[in-house]
Amino acid sequence: MTTRGLILGIVVAIACVIVIVAYTERGTAEPPPLPSAGLTEQAAFAELVRTEQHVLRDAIASGDPALYPTVYYNDPTVKMHPDYEYSLSLHGDEARATLATLSGGLIGATDGYLTARIASLIYGERNTAAWESAIATAEAAGRQPTIDDLPDGFVPMERVTADRWIEPEYHLFDVRAAGDRGSAKVAFGPPEAGGQILSYEFERVEGRWYVSYSESSWSQGDPDWKP
Repeated sequence: MTTRGLILGIVVAIACVIVIVAYTERGTAEPPPLPSAGLTEQAAFAELVRTEQHVLRDAIASGDPALYPTVYYNDPTVKMHPDYEYSLSLHGDEARATLATLSGGLIGATDGYLTARIASLIYGERNTAAWESAIATAEAAGRQPTIDDLPDGFVPMERVTADRWIEPEYHLFDVRAAGDRGSAKVAFGPPEAGGQILSYEFERVEGRWYVSYSESSWSQGDPDWKP
């Protein structure tokens, strides 16, 4: 074998090792998808998503997370988006104290999606109140408010009221379940049309399904979707 051929063989071998290691690491980090859910789980998840959206709407409008434990659950193994971690870093202590006063469902761990949802609600309330104060101050001075009227670290947020809520269409697809775990994607319109997609994770605890996580993304549409 020539020197060139030997070098080429070594390069190919190294490349194969890298691919194998990368595939192994990816396989370790990403468990295989759950099997397709049965009709019973599909119906349960559809009802839970609808209920969760109503609970979320009422909480955002009122600032009261009293019903959060009826739909959300703290699973400490769930990896959350950095935005939720940021809300916890700012308002985690207050969220945990609030959670200690709530009932209506099983809480789970100290931290998780339930606690993060409460922290996010507090974050929204603080920013909304600050922006309303900035608007009032600016109007009193006869000018339009700007972001400079806010304290450092705050962002403009408008208050959401229940009368602005429009009941969307809920389309669940890619619904999966095994044992006490489940998942689904939810589109607020035909999935083939594209738009916002919510990816849900569900967990059944003592016979009751909860939302253990959800995250929003944007889809260009799924032409293969069938109702």
